[in-house]
Amino acid sequence: MRSILVSCWTLLVGMCIVGICVGVQSSLIAIRAEHEGFSTATIGWVMSGYFLGFLLGSIRAPIVIKRVGHIRAFGALASLASISILIHALFIDHFVWFLMRFISGFAFSAIYVVAESWLNDKADNKNRGTLLSIYMVTMFTGVGAGQFLLNVGSPQSFEQFTLVSILISAALIPMLVTATDAPKISSGQKVAFSALTKTAPLGILIAFLSQCSYASIFGMGPVYATRLGMDVNQIAIFIAAFVTGGVLLQWPIGRISDKLDRRVIIAILAALASVTMYYLANLNSENLMHLYLMMALLGACILPLYSLGMAHTNDYLEREQMIGASSALVRVGGTGAVVGAPTVAMVMSYFGNEYYFYTISVFPALICLYALWRITRRKQQHHDGSLLVIAPTTTSDAALSELVKDNSKEK
Repeated sequence: MRSILVSCWTLLVGMCIVGICVGVQSSLIAIRAEHEGFSTATIGWVMSGYFLGFLLGSIRAPIVIKRVGHIRAFGALASLASISILIHALFIDHFVWFLMRFISGFAFSAIYVVAESWLNDKADNKNRGTLLSIYMVTMFTGVGAGQFLLNVGSPQSFEQFTLVSILISAALIPMLVTATDAPKISSGQKVAFSALTKTAPLGILIAFLSQCSYASIFGMGPVYATRLGMDVNQIAIFIAAFVTGGVLLQWPIGRISDKLDRRVIIAILAALASVTMYYLANLNSENLMHLYLMMALLGACILPLYSLGMAHTNDYLEREQMIGASSALVRVGGTGAVVGAPTVAMVMSYFGNEYYFYTISVFPALICLYALWRITRRKQQHHDGSLLVIAPTTTSDAALSELVKDNSKEK
């Protein structure tokens, strides 16, 4: 493992910078939109553009990579992401912002495909889970740290948009100087969505509802915090606490789920997440430390759900089916992300800011209830104790299945 880390540390550094950019960009645009007087529903619609682009990117980006190669694709799409964030500062218009968020989502999705295919190529079955776990922690650390760049300059000025653009360009450097051959894509078996819903329906539901939750928190969380009366520094801590909780406990929770029935762990985490959100809904900016602690607990409960859902799904599949299943789950999750933020924004628009957490709490509550019901329907499939931890903000092997299918056709 040490030799692998030595060979790919520049890649991990570059992706940490990408994580910083993704983290600060989401909060920055939400806060700026609030200051510009965009309606709650409009902000939700604008923020959903990223997830829509990400969903399309997970499907189409591998085709671009196959056509021009990993290095050229990475360079071109990182430049596109760099340009799109600057356009936000030039044109204060909700339609332009939606389009730029869409482009950003597409570009970052392709960047993840390049990075993760590189890591998969360096790993084997004995260390792949560990390596991708390190990658996930690196990414989420960047997302959390990125929140504090909101303190550099002001969201109402041009400075922070320029800083994000510079960082995206800087993230290119470690990747482009990495001396390694282009990754090889191994073949996999396509899994029909209808078959997957019969084999692991809980995994499908978790993919959809967990991403509804993530998109609502990352997309509308800064708007909610602004309306509670928080300043920029407090908003940064608010979102960073959520990410930190998830980073610290995702691996221990994953290890526990390897030894017990995953559905029990999923039900417990989902129930705790829902209860924590009900508690958060009754806190205000006068209870900041309490608010931060509860956000960390929420992150610890809700961020591992996606990887647990994928691990549960893989428990019922053959190894050659896992890439195809991952592709299906990413598309379901992407759909959930597109739906989540606008739905919560509409509820906030009609019923008020206080319904923000009440609305999101419905998503994990449904996961909990369905997981408990599934426990009564069949026994847990025996799993081998190797949980592949996957970040919900990345594409994992899923998008690579498109390359797999293309390679299979050529053969």
